[in-house]
Amino acid sequence: LVLSPKLVCLDIVHTPSAFDASPDADRFSYWGYRFEALCSGAGAGEAPPPARHGRPEWAGLFSRRLGGCDVLLAAETDGFCPDLAADAAGGATGERGASGAPPPPPTPHSAFLELKTLRWPTSAGAQAGLHARKVPSWWVQAWLAGVGGVWAGGREADGTLTRVDRIPTADLPPWSAGQGGGWRPDGVVAAGGGILEWVAARAGERAGQQVRVEYVPPPRRGGGARGPPAPGELRASVVEGGKLPGRVRAAVEERQWAG
Repeated sequence: LVLSPKLVCLDIVHTPSAFDASPDADRFSYWGYRFEALCSGAGAGEAPPPARHGRPEWAGLFSRRLGGCDVLLAAETDGFCPDLAADAAGGATGERGASGAPPPPPTPHSAFLELKTLRWPTSAGAQAGLHARKVPSWWVQAWLAGVGGVWAGGREADGTLTRVDRIPTADLPPWSAGQGGGWRPDGVVAAGGGILEWVAARAGERAGQQVRVEYVPPPRRGGGARGPPAPGELRASVVEGGKLPGRVRAAVEERQWAG
């Protein structure tokens, strides 16, 4: 939604899938909330966390430069660890040389944590998938908000927690590279900036309307396919009768009235 020639409001919409309606979705959500509770000091005998979407959340507003765009990002945070802020102030989360990661500035929210729980990979293929897809998304999510680190909880198939890896955000790229990850943080940032600029340009062509941007993955390749995979595609379309323009205008008017 374009509010002015230089201001675009973005809202993320989750596309429902068959997994969302499966018992696994509730079980995985419970394990994630339980891991957050344990990391926050809850003991084993305490009550389990509430059901999915039934718990309090803490969020902040963060600013970042990405490509040719200045980004204001509203993001939820999972936890707080004062040691991370001390590390950032001392430069431990600053530049890391060969990692190529843009250094996040030391800020009060450098003490914030991102918590992840997952079935830790046991095969080479699963480990490659973790470092090709999940870890880059962990890094960019934490980097955008200036979050100091990620705690990754490895669990068994029955949900038993077996390990917790505490990884400063700036250490995620070299840690992943040491496990076979083939991504570079500067490449992730450049790709994200390019996508944002593309989205802003498409939305600018439809000022005042709600525009949906979708990523269409490439067709699945057969087992005998050779050569680099085909790229996916971004598509933009107008959402007729979309509610986002009204929501944003109401929020702006409320803010102006309160001010």
